[in-house]
Amino acid sequence: LAHPQEDMRLRKAVNIAVIAATACYPAAVWWALRNGLGGTVLWIAAGLILLRLILNGFRRNPILVFLLLAMTAAAAAFSLSGEALLAKLYPVFAGCALLAVFGYSLTTEKCIVQRFAEVSVPPEERSEFFRLYCRRVTWAWCIFYVLNGSVALSTCFMSDTVWALWNGFISYILMGFMFAGEFAIRIYLKRKKRF
Repeated sequence: LAHPQEDMRLRKAVNIAVIAATACYPAAVWWALRNGLGGTVLWIAAGLILLRLILNGFRRNPILVFLLLAMTAAAAAFSLSGEALLAKLYPVFAGCALLAVFGYSLTTEKCIVQRFAEVSVPPEERSEFFRLYCRRVTWAWCIFYVLNGSVALSTCFMSDTVWALWNGFISYILMGFMFAGEFAIRIYLKRKKRF
């Protein structure tokens, strides 16, 4: 049996590898499609997701289970048909999964942004305004995922370069602006003592 500390290191390493692979996916697919290795990239990505699920548990990661099924189906279909569209759809599936999680959380007592925020916000600062603010941020992310996903889907029918540029570069920049903008608003509201 693996030592608990070694097991923790392995889980962290796999998590980092999956995050890095997800970030590099568009560039990797762009390169692979030009070199006849599209199916290989898809199977490697599916394998990394599967490894992460094995280490972290299937029940705790429903989004990853969905992405694994989508990636495996895309890899199998691509291997049989060689159709590039199948390799390009993964960012759309990932965006849909995140939209589903954020959207569903709005139907619960605590939306997903509030659950994340409560890690660093002490109980005495969790006012009604704090709760409403978290719900608005969750709504903002839902709108972002709809718009970004729509563009990502449209790029699937464009050139490989346009697809890779949007899904591997521009969308990340826009996501960074979302994080930075929300952070700036939060700092402003804290200075105004709204939190």
